[in-house]
Amino acid sequence: SLTTTTTPTPTAAPTDVIVAPTATDPLDVVGSPSDAQRATVQILAEGTFVDPSEGFVANQVGAGSGFIISPDGVVVTNNHVVTGAARVEVWLDGTGYGARVLGASECWDLAVIQIDAKGEALPHLSLDTEDVPVGTEVWAAGFPLGDPEFTLTSGIVSKARTRANTSWASVDAVMQHDASINPGNSGGPLLNAAGAV
Repeated sequence: SLTTTTTPTPTAAPTDVIVAPTATDPLDVVGSPSDAQRATVQILAEGTFVDPSEGFVANQVGAGSGFIISPDGVVVTNNHVVTGAARVEVWLDGTGYGARVLGASECWDLAVIQIDAKGEALPHLSLDTEDVPVGTEVWAAGFPLGDPEFTLTSGIVSKARTRANTSWASVDAVMQHDASINPGNSGGPLLNAAGAV
């Protein structure tokens, strides 16, 4: 009888080398405002709404914007973009995806949704956690007025913190800027020069 022995193959030691993301890399982070379209989405939310005083029922489709924050398709938007929606559809670079709401805060007017990207790694935006001083140049990205054409407008931060309570949100403070925003831009990102939210 013959006996065969195998020699184990040594495992390579881990290295501390960091590889920069590429366009096909699942760690594909957008790096500039001009590239933000790759991770900014248009959201269409359809639902049936009932006015209790009128008994009126209406099927409506609302449109807004959002931005991808992870390669598996997690999107941040405003709560008022998706509230009451029975069906949420997300459009990215001409491709439509189904989506579901993961969570929402009415007080903060924020919602998190998940794109059904079927395992596809998606480009995404990073989040800036630093303080933003007055005078910082910023860009507002989104799809205003329900138009499928992406827009990017620039401005500056005029107040780092200003009162924020409105009829649809209750937060302590927000940043005030003068980049043009129209209905439909709701939920879209405000970006710094590095393309971070």
